[in-house]
Amino acid sequence: CAVLMPSKLGSAPSTLTDISSSFYSQLYADNRYRTGDKVTVTAEDLTSVVLVPEGDVADEEATSALAAGYSISQGIYLTKDIVNAPHNVLNSISLANTARKIAEESNGLIECTILGKVECEKRRMGSYLAVGRGSETEPQF
Repeated sequence: CAVLMPSKLGSAPSTLTDISSSFYSQLYADNRYRTGDKVTVTAEDLTSVVLVPEGDVADEEATSALAAGYSISQGIYLTKDIVNAPHNVLNSISLANTARKIAEESNGLIECTILGKVECEKRRMGSYLAVGRGSETEPQF
């Protein structure tokens, strides 16, 4: 598949990032809890996409912009996976573990501190703790 990007779209790297993140985001399918015919496969026969911008865009700049769009879409996938998870899968412990994993994979760019019930009480986070009382797991913030 080849897409000629008209000059009206512009050839700014931000445009390529937007197109890339939108494209990859449309490929998302949450099949974690589906089986058989209910499994969704998007763009099954698509093997490659070539973007051909009109105008001057440096190859390195374009590659970097497309990679940034891909990274954004991966964040969108993770967010959708978290939001779409059922309660028996997504609880305070699994969400805290996801935050730890993100921090570990960031190569030191992100620091993660998880507060337990005692730390939340010390910080007087009463409203948060009140909501957590209905949970089967201890609060993790």
